[in-house]
Amino acid sequence: MPKQGSDERASALIMVPILAGVAVFLLAFSTLFISALFQQATLTQLFETCALSASRALSPSGIYLDSTARISPVLASRDTANCFATLAPPTASISWTITEVNSTSVRIAGSQALQGPLTGLFAFFGSRPKVSASATATIASS
Repeated sequence: MPKQGSDERASALIMVPILAGVAVFLLAFSTLFISALFQQATLTQLFETCALSASRALSPSGIYLDSTARISPVLASRDTANCFATLAPPTASISWTITEVNSTSVRIAGSQALQGPLTGLFAFFGSRPKVSASATATIASS
């Protein structure tokens, strides 16, 4: 006849490794989530800085011909590329595009592959998750 309480010891031997595995998975997932939030904030700040830089690219013809401040699409694109080349980390693969340029505003949008723990597992399932950001800068009328 088996001793009373031996079943509880066997179940504890099974439950402890299972609970430890679940705890490690939840810790890794929460670290990934927090990392994504920080990466999102950093990317948004970079896009806001570059959009502001692009909005300063005023068209010389607008200023000299009719005294109006207009954004030049060519100069805005150049200034945005310079901004990303200067401020983005060299290891960051950020894809960006100027989605809208009109006479008074510039809108930049883009994305970056998520970096952090467990992101390699997502590549196994198809594609890595991305963090996206956008920013708009407008020149003030005078």
